[in-house]
Amino acid sequence: MIRKIDGDLLDKESIILRTKPKLTMVQLLVIKSAINKSIEDHSPLWLKVFYFNYDRVLHGIVMTADYQLQRIELRTIGDQSEWIKIEDILNVN
Repeated sequence: MIRKIDGDLLDKESIILRTKPKLTMVQLLVIKSAINKSIEDHSPLWLKVFYFNYDRVLHGIVMTADYQLQRIELRTIGDQSEWIKIEDILNVN
């Protein structure tokens, strides 16, 4: 079955992109200290990560922090790892 795309769906003016909220210095320090604790203790944490279409919630252990490139390597429960920019992290639990 072939579905015809409505022309209004492709209208670029109707697309609204979200903007990332600005974090305070205290929030950034809390995030960085939780990252360091996860690395030292191998304790799992929950991350809320900003994407333009939605916020993504991830659960895992931080394996590596690359502060020069401002990113972390998170190992998830399924033993998969992915790199996340520190600036995209909104919240840590």
